[in-house]
Amino acid sequence: MLVATNWVNEGLRRELFRYGIKLIQIKDNILSIGDSFDLVYYARFTPPLIDPRLITRIQGVRKVVYGLHAPLTIDYPIRPSHFIYNLVMPIQTLTASLRGFIIHVLNLDDLSGLRSIGINSIYLPLGTDISIFKCTHSKAETFTLIYASRPSWHKGTDLLVNYILPMIMRKLGNNVRVIITDANYDYMQWIYRRIEGIPNIELYPHLPIYEYARLLSKSHILLFPSRYESFGLVVLDALASGVIPVSFNVRGFVRDVLLRSTLRRFVVEYCDIVSFISKVIQLYTIWRRNEGKYRELIDEACRISHKYSWENIAPLWANIFKMIISD
Repeated sequence: MLVATNWVNEGLRRELFRYGIKLIQIKDNILSIGDSFDLVYYARFTPPLIDPRLITRIQGVRKVVYGLHAPLTIDYPIRPSHFIYNLVMPIQTLTASLRGFIIHVLNLDDLSGLRSIGINSIYLPLGTDISIFKCTHSKAETFTLIYASRPSWHKGTDLLVNYILPMIMRKLGNNVRVIITDANYDYMQWIYRRIEGIPNIELYPHLPIYEYARLLSKSHILLFPSRYESFGLVVLDALASGVIPVSFNVRGFVRDVLLRSTLRRFVVEYCDIVSFISKVIQLYTIWRRNEGKYRELIDEACRISHKYSWENIAPLWANIFKMIISD
């Protein structure tokens, strides 16, 4: 089976190949390709908010899966653009459904939201590549926090820089090391000028995957102050590396999986920054005073993540793709 797509995860590509499914990445207008593929998987990201490809004519494509890789709606909207988003994205998803596209969502909130407006969809989560993100108890000697997201409002970078880090540094001082990756993105990069030069804060550009995995595996906590998500793959990758996430309660992996595990006690409601910081301090205390309990947390993180390795998740994708083709 040949699947044309504008989005390829290498772990998924490798595992699907075992099931006779070959993903071919197409960078041009994927909805206008010919009929040489059995299926088109079109991952929908934002921006742009309005996608003109949804109203263009499709030639020769038999089946299309419309993968909603952006949230159906923005939680806690405060800007005019958020309210526009919350109107336009459901309408565009409805348009895709009316065109006969099969709608795929990455979280249960979006699944429920679409069903509430009469749109049938399928739920398939993402997976993590445990050949890259490997579980380990071996951590850095200094208690290390990592923030692994591009700087943006929806990722909570402003909350991190303006409130979370200053309060943590005030409480832990030189006993903590902070790693921030993807700090070279133009959007909101200026915010990092406020913390440049602080000795125990390290800013890194976008890193090659294995270098990022190395830094992640040596960390103790993933800081995840996102305001909204579609899935939140960075949380799953962190768990696979034996790193405990401290997170706001957002749709995606945090709400669908993490909140149903024993690690839910490190998830707080948005925007309770005081509780967020207290969870970081709590984990620091456990790490300092109770090695056995901290190792148990790492074991739980790895156990959860292995259920969502691509080896376990890819068969679900393969079955859905084959079912769509045979329908």
